[in-house]
Amino acid sequence: MTEAQSAIDEVARMATSLHSSVAKFRY
Repeated sequence: MTEAQSAIDEVARMATSLHSSVAKFRY
């Protein structure tokens, strides 16, 4: 796995957890 790939993976995971947090907060 390249550095860029792991960075993208980290950002994607952050976005996913943020999205689920917002969804929980809303409903």
